[in-house]
Amino acid sequence: MKHVPHIHVAGPWVSDQLNPPEAASTHLTRVLRYRSGEPVTYTDGTGVFGEGIWLDGQIRRGRESRIDRPSEVSIAVAPPKQKDRQRFCVEKAQELGLAELWWLETAHGEGRVPSPSKSMAWATAALEQSRGAWLLGIGGPVKLEGLGPVVGCDSGGTPIDSVTLDLAEDATIAIGPEGGWSEAELGRFETTVSLGPTVLRVETAVVVAGTLIRRATLR
Repeated sequence: MKHVPHIHVAGPWVSDQLNPPEAASTHLTRVLRYRSGEPVTYTDGTGVFGEGIWLDGQIRRGRESRIDRPSEVSIAVAPPKQKDRQRFCVEKAQELGLAELWWLETAHGEGRVPSPSKSMAWATAALEQSRGAWLLGIGGPVKLEGLGPVVGCDSGGTPIDSVTLDLAEDATIAIGPEGGWSEAELGRFETTVSLGPTVLRVETAVVVAGTLIRRATLR
């Protein structure tokens, strides 16, 4: 079966024809050599999933449905130093259907927060690749005290499988820097949870925490 491209087109939509972003249009016409009349799917990033037709650089809207958000879980991440690892964090949070990712300022963090435009470009690409209907919210830099209730990932915490549905949805899950949390930061957590017996890289922790919490909160 031929691959059907999935395109994010920000709303609101007021016409039967949608104008996709220039980068998406260029990719379809020049790279994929997509022809007029071929099928595409599309989303506004806030739950609408549509099936349309590619017509000379535009999308003719077709059948549309509303998709429930996969998860209400937010995650806060101390950015690793390397851009490719930061990108991995964003991509996996998007693919797992998490609600928000906050870039976290910490006492021992060494990575610089990527620009909002770069973070959103990574998320959009992952949304389109994974054929999702909800675009990841991205914010920060922010400190722990700016997040409200926070559950910290720490080796001395309770196994994350025991986190309840209410706790997972009401609190942000925080993943610290490779240098670990400071004593002051540990004191700000509602509780701490363990991701297992080994020390994980930041981007690995995003995948493990996101997967386990999403499994606990699936509707």
